[in-house]
Amino acid sequence: MIKPKSLNKRKYDYSLVHLPRTLESTIFDAFMALEVLAVWLLSTWLYVKFDTVPTHFNAAGKADAWGSHGMLLFFALIATVCMAVLAYSAYHPKYVNTPLQLKTVEEHLINARLLRILGIIIGLLFIAIEVKMSGAVIGLSDRAFAMMMLLFVVAIMGVSIGFYAYIHFRFHR
Repeated sequence: MIKPKSLNKRKYDYSLVHLPRTLESTIFDAFMALEVLAVWLLSTWLYVKFDTVPTHFNAAGKADAWGSHGMLLFFALIATVCMAVLAYSAYHPKYVNTPLQLKTVEEHLINARLLRILGIIIGLLFIAIEVKMSGAVIGLSDRAFAMMMLLFVVAIMGVSIGFYAYIHFRFHR
């Protein structure tokens, strides 16, 4: 909810905005936590199973760089930080740079939903990369992986553009 203190008419103060926890936000947060857990479990399994893992894939989905299995723990840490920042940002809009100036509680709630959906998609992206890391060692299809990565990128862009177009046409026309 927006706490009504002194809002300057010329400049909107995002520091006054605090979004409460709801059942929806709790479900999204729990799902993102499960995704982080899945990334850690896959990383640990790959770390124990293989000494060398792919560290980079080209546009065709083929592994073109290999490295130590220690990179898996770094990858899981990056996934954890990324998901935590998205989850935290959904409650604190002052840390989110949006293409629109959000002024109402409803706009902030829609933006928080966008951040949570992006968190889910990005979590699935991390899991897909982990699966491919194991698949490169055991022979997962490169073409399927490349198409899946393209689908995730399109989903991230499409969801972002769609949500902000919705906010613009609903509230800013």
